[in-house]
Amino acid sequence: MLGTEPRDPLPKPPRGQTFQDVQDAMYLPALSGGRCLVSFSGGRDSSFALASVTAAARRHGLPDPVPITLRVASVPEAEETFWQEEVIAHLGLEDWERIEVHDELNLVGPWAQTALRRHGQLFPSSCFMLLPMLERAEGGTLVVAQGAGEMDLYWRWRPVMDLLALRTRPRRENLKLMALALTPVPLRRKLMMKAAPPAPFPWVRGEAALEISRIFASEVGTEPIPYSAALRGLLRHRCMTGTIRSIDALAGGTGAKAVLPVLDPRLLAMWAREGGWKGFGDRTQSIRRLAGHLLPESVIERRDRTRINRIFFGRHTRDFAERWSGDGLDTSIVDPEVLREIWLGEDHDWRTGLLMQAAWLHEEQQTTTNRRSSHGEQAAVAGA
Repeated sequence: MLGTEPRDPLPKPPRGQTFQDVQDAMYLPALSGGRCLVSFSGGRDSSFALASVTAAARRHGLPDPVPITLRVASVPEAEETFWQEEVIAHLGLEDWERIEVHDELNLVGPWAQTALRRHGQLFPSSCFMLLPMLERAEGGTLVVAQGAGEMDLYWRWRPVMDLLALRTRPRRENLKLMALALTPVPLRRKLMMKAAPPAPFPWVRGEAALEISRIFASEVGTEPIPYSAALRGLLRHRCMTGTIRSIDALAGGTGAKAVLPVLDPRLLAMWAREGGWKGFGDRTQSIRRLAGHLLPESVIERRDRTRINRIFFGRHTRDFAERWSGDGLDTSIVDPEVLREIWLGEDHDWRTGLLMQAAWLHEEQQTTTNRRSSHGEQAAVAGA
């Protein structure tokens, strides 16, 4: 999802407004308007969100939110039970919903198929993971507590700002980035586009891969250097707007509401104001500043990351890859046989997820069309 689209500018936070004020504005309607669930994996971002929603509820005498967790027993590297239980105990939460998952999270598994039939293509390809949680939140709200890392996706200048803010010491690998930051934007854009290698997507044909690389290099080459300016432009990127629209569609189809804090304009505006030109530092420093009093230090400091890639590829994706006709994708851009090899191999690439779902949708539509045609012919014969 490259490129940008028009968006309203971020609001200007009123003088004296705090992060707590913004969190109350985001969470109180959810906490007072029926059941409030919080998607909770045990990672730092979802722990931060759960702690923030819980604190808002208790400040205003409202019922605690209910964490809801997808537990993938079949993929040990996605296991976070220890961290989940530590956070739940620290917050003193009594209710906790857990959904045991086996292969339902495959990219064309049963949950994905339901979402795709109902809404068509969604972004990102893993968006359907929210479906079972949103169904549990019917009539209430699900706080979607993922995606905080996206705040830095289009801001590559943190090492430079860490140096200027005296948060880190100079390193040799920072010199090139420093020189690039001092280069005028038009020249920086040209340099980035000239140096851009073909996009590392083996399933994309040569010219298309080069064009993707050029587009991305152009975006990176013109991104603002100040942290606050980068955040103000974040919601213009199509990957962000696509995510918001997809989650809203999924929620609407289940009769629930969804709150996506990290892409809420009010919260982004506060991050931009408080972070200023130099930002907050890394995620650990940011979380400690806002939730250091709400979470165990071990959770704030944890550096390990779970690997969930394998949960998207399994029995359902393999079955589809084996029977796929190769149709439904633009073969002038992608090589279907390379895609099939990736889907049937062991080195899965989650970036192919949207293509697999697009191909599945095409096959599904063809099957539906053929079935209707067959029923029409049978009716015509019966009428004759």
